[in-house]
Amino acid sequence: VAVSNVRMENLKLTRSVVGWHTLNIGGPSGSNRHHNLTFINLDITGGTNFMEDGYGVIIRQAEDILFQGGRVHDIDMISADGLYIVNDTARITLDGIEVDHIVKGNGIFFQNYPINLALRPTGVVLRNSVIHDNGLQGTEWLGVTDAHIYDNTIYHNGKTGVQVEFTSERVVVERNKIYN
Repeated sequence: VAVSNVRMENLKLTRSVVGWHTLNIGGPSGSNRHHNLTFINLDITGGTNFMEDGYGVIIRQAEDILFQGGRVHDIDMISADGLYIVNDTARITLDGIEVDHIVKGNGIFFQNYPINLALRPTGVVLRNSVIHDNGLQGTEWLGVTDAHIYDNTIYHNGKTGVQVEFTSERVVVERNKIYN
């Protein structure tokens, strides 16, 4: 079932069930699309689990999504990313969020997986955010199109601050502070 026109504000979400994600938006390819979802000042944490993987937030099959303010943090699982945006997503804005202490993963990971150019994440904006102390990349962009990454502070991540990979097109990275 797809949802539209949902707004959540000032909530704390904590992952407590093994094998689940703290906030799961969307479904597998071919499912109904979610539209016009707004998340303001959410505090999302994933906890610790050395046997399972999971994400703070996973978004797929969705469009017109806004995350404004808030924090995704302290996730220590066998494989995890703070925010994982994958296939068939459009017009997603991450504005003024903090993503930190994702121990074994990326702070934010946009991915086209499995690779299907028709289903790439498109129209993505990451701005005014702070991304730090994550195990892999601060942000990783794989197979994304029409993205704008600007005015962010990204530091002390395990590998790189911003990594834009193959099959990505029209990605603009500007005015970011990236160090350590």
